Amino acid sequence: MLLRNALFVCALAATAGSSQAGVTLVDITGGVALSEVIGNQFRVRDKLFTITSFSSPPNQFDPSQLTILPFVAGNPLAGIGFDITGAMQDFVRGDEFISDFTLEYTVEIVDDPDTTNVDESQWFITDNTLSFNGTSGGEPGSLVRVNETVFDFDTGELIGQKEVFDIVREADGTQMTQLQDMLEFDPITKLQVVKDVELFAATTCCDATISFIRQSFSQIPAPGTATLLAGAGLGMAIRRRR
Repeated sequence: MLLRNALFVCALAATAGSSQAGVTLVDITGGVALSEVIGNQFRVRDKLFTITSFSSPPNQFDPSQLTILPFVAGNPLAGIGFDITGAMQDFVRGDEFISDFTLEYTVEIVDDPDTTNVDESQWFITDNTLSFNGTSGGEPGSLVRVNETVFDFDTGELIGQKEVFDIVREADGTQMTQLQDMLEFDPITKLQVVKDVELFAATTCCDATISFIRQSFSQIPAPGTATLLAGAGLGMAIRRRR
């Protein structure tokens, strides 16, 4: 899985520069179909997202049936991103095949139109949080899981991986659950993220469902920017305004 994802990322990084001219900036304020942003961009405050690809086996996930929405935490400095919502499930329960889709995108910081006199191009992403509300049940082996692999967009270097899941264990039927996972890293300007979503119902009477997946990123200013903000008294102003 990791090798496959790394190859995808390398190929996308190589072609990204030539494809920007045809990219549309989509307004997702009220929520839009995921199909509308594939190959395009959207903004959530100071984060610019480019959805580079979506893939799913035939007769499984249709991106027009999933919705993408902006997410801003109570303190935007501590979390800005997006939600994917919709009826995500194992399409044929008990058939021994996992229902899945893969979404790939980039994220970078741009100037927030709601904030004036601050150059946010000198800010850096410092963490990535993944959460969901997946539920599996019934026979051992049933599962819902989201795996994420994060790369430095500019170098292609692997930064790390995250995983959220709800799994019925094979051996004794007990439940293993992790609904949120966070990855912290050295400050960086642009990330490439590969998200794999998997759902499997072991028998026809089992459950494997997800109705939302949340992605958020937080950031800090570069050291020099932080000093200027503090000296000008803008640090608290930004936090109050946001």
